[in-house]
Amino acid sequence: MKIVLAAAEAVPYAKVGGLGDVAGGLAPHLASAGHEVWLVLPKYEAIDYLHHGFVPRLEQMGVPTGWGVEWCKVHERIDRSGVRVMLVENHHYFSRPGLYGDASGGYPDNGFRFAFFSNAVLQLCRDLHVAPDVVHVHDWPTALIPALLKYRFADDPIWRDCGSVLTIHNLAYQGTFEASTLSYAGLPTRAMVPDVFEDNGAANFLKGAIAQADLLSTVSPTYAREILGHVGGCGLHIYLQRRASDLHGILNGVDDELWNPATDPHLPATYSAADLTGKALCKRALQEELGLDPDPGAPLFGIVSRMVEQKGLDLVCAALDTLVRHGAQVAVLGTGEPELEAYFGQAPAWYPGRVASYVGFSNRLAHRIEAGSDLFLMPSRFEPCGLNQIYSLRYGTPPVVRATGGLEDTVELYRPETESGTGFKFWDITVGALLGASLHAIDVYRRRPASFEGIVRRGMALRFTWEDAAQRYVQLYEWAREKRATWRYS
Repeated sequence: MKIVLAAAEAVPYAKVGGLGDVAGGLAPHLASAGHEVWLVLPKYEAIDYLHHGFVPRLEQMGVPTGWGVEWCKVHERIDRSGVRVMLVENHHYFSRPGLYGDASGGYPDNGFRFAFFSNAVLQLCRDLHVAPDVVHVHDWPTALIPALLKYRFADDPIWRDCGSVLTIHNLAYQGTFEASTLSYAGLPTRAMVPDVFEDNGAANFLKGAIAQADLLSTVSPTYAREILGHVGGCGLHIYLQRRASDLHGILNGVDDELWNPATDPHLPATYSAADLTGKALCKRALQEELGLDPDPGAPLFGIVSRMVEQKGLDLVCAALDTLVRHGAQVAVLGTGEPELEAYFGQAPAWYPGRVASYVGFSNRLAHRIEAGSDLFLMPSRFEPCGLNQIYSLRYGTPPVVRATGGLEDTVELYRPETESGTGFKFWDITVGALLGASLHAIDVYRRRPASFEGIVRRGMALRFTWEDAAQRYVQLYEWAREKRATWRYS
């Protein structure tokens, strides 16, 4: 198949969240399976395109919008898996700090930026004479593309038979902008209706894509069910319910080359399920590095997270004193909301030797916390998929999670009566529920070491691979193309 992946971010070029991991992880595995893959991204200021070996492909490309033609340049590289990675360069829209905004917030012209980019993706294929079988778009930044295919390019021979798949990585971020962004994109006024883009007088990009994409997916089966309800649907549950038969949940994969405790270059000692000796050395090194008491028997909880309400870290703030009084240590890495940054920044002074924090991001430290912790705490209010719990399972660090979204799908509850399971869960969004699961984990860690080791080894035996995910996506692509054909000739 010829597959176009259109995304606002993808590792290793540009990343803010899990979307970057999915687009960057999925593309090479599709290519390795024999498909022709085009990954199209904006050329942000932060991308070192020379370092990655990009070369000019189109020196000038005119992009038709509803307000006239805008010009850009296209750069290309072919990565080692065979993926053609294309960067769309437009200095007005993309030569600025950050992907979606700077430290003060999102850019006010984000609707126009990504409306331009969506049209550029389609024009790029026309200029290069690429007729894709499917275009796979991700979240609101590329959510206009399915509508453009149906409203604007329905009879274009390049796009006439192309199916579209929308993956929703986080429904909370919908891309709601002034209505004029639709006319700029070249969409007709009939698209600005409540069943498509209209949302209280504004244009909701994701809402429109839910209506117009041939098929929809999310990044876990449980999240696919949750967003059909009032609570998880973020105001769009009615529209998602209409497309329930077209909605599929596919778990993200993990790059085993980057996240493998047996080969991880960031660790002071490597280890495997067959020989866990190195994990104890990782814990001791982490305690020394972060200024925690060098206590091998203290249950050490790791947290690597964005510090935002979604992640439930306010529950951790309220539970921290009790955890410390029960002998636990806590190591936190993350950045986000000022109030949470301030709390975790001060917590080590309140609990010296028991709590450590690094407000910011360090890839090296993230790996060392995954390996050096005994348990990993992830109390998310909602979690479309989540990756850190998967890393934790791989690194022999049983997760303590709220049973939502991908956390429910990837972590099996430990059951002492059958000695089964890979972690600890709670359901209610309360401090008491978090403490109940955490104190249970501490008890198993201290009093039943053989049971705890069984949890560790079962988790390390699991595999969440991109090969499996890629096969599921290819099936979706085939169905989307069939659905497109049905739509065209109905």
